[in-house]
Amino acid sequence: MKSQKIKMNKSAQKFMYNTVRKSLLLCLSLTPLFILTFSCKSTKQAPQTVEPEIIESPLPALPTLKKYDSMFWEIDGSDKNGEKSKVYIAGTYHLSDERSFPLSEEIENAWNESDRFVCELSEADWDVFQAAVDKKVNESIILGTDKSLVDELSPNELMIVSTLLGEEQTASLICYEPWVLNSILSTLIMSLTGLDFTKSYDYYFIQKAKSEGKSFEGLDSLETQVNLNSYGDWETQLQILHQTISSFEDLQAAIDEINLFYEAYLSGDAENFEKLYFDDIKKSMEEEPYYEDYIRELLDKRNELWAKKIAGYLEEGGSTFVFAGCAHFIGENSVFNYMFD
Repeated sequence: MKSQKIKMNKSAQKFMYNTVRKSLLLCLSLTPLFILTFSCKSTKQAPQTVEPEIIESPLPALPTLKKYDSMFWEIDGSDKNGEKSKVYIAGTYHLSDERSFPLSEEIENAWNESDRFVCELSEADWDVFQAAVDKKVNESIILGTDKSLVDELSPNELMIVSTLLGEEQTASLICYEPWVLNSILSTLIMSLTGLDFTKSYDYYFIQKAKSEGKSFEGLDSLETQVNLNSYGDWETQLQILHQTISSFEDLQAAIDEINLFYEAYLSGDAENFEKLYFDDIKKSMEEEPYYEDYIRELLDKRNELWAKKIAGYLEEGGSTFVFAGCAHFIGENSVFNYMFD
């Protein structure tokens, strides 16, 4: 590793630490803790109105799914009284830039005609999310135990962390369970890509709902979101932390990988995004046994629950606008597979 690439003075260290901590509190629970492999240089074209692909349910009585030429879907169904109902789903990427905008005409129209709005977390849970994360961090302190990250990390790993965050911050962070340091480092890598949660569809729709006086419900509980950050026992968290620290030995490669994934999202090509995402997951499962269990918690279990909730929105009636991570709506165990298979 060429240390000069990540050398910072004390002011820069303080600024970076505060920046990544804020990013962690805002969006890390919506983003896998693992650095996935993703780099291409395509640019997003102006939104086009296209004829959607219609996927008919095998049973006529069930809803139908329309897939647009982007990470946007429409489910047409009926409520408990037999009246027409809809659920629109805008698949999001939790770290973005200005190229995500403007919104397509389909998404704008869907928002305007909807009477129910749904995020991964409800409006009430967003308001207490930072306090919940802080509480989880405070509960993860390991002072007074026989465990210590000083003993678990190699001298080279400690040097890398200290160079990135400074000696003072490193000394404080190694007094916690491994997931806390891993979260800070993972978010640091993400922040260095130039992508930002405040430029994502998630943030845009949250602010839009608040400005228009519209409340939004949640697909997940607050506990589910917070616990995803601290996934795994001590040994599993350590393995994840070792992997994250090793990413800084070739920092540019890690940044390029994340940007590749984002470029695939911008293209609106769900099939290409799916291939990149799940090829990486399969590779990670082969290399790390714990990863399969993590994916079940991150995706499969939540997707099954989300499918039931979305079916419930159809039954309740009206038009519902859902905005949530696009990875939940692709792949073999997607929300749609639970709903339509």
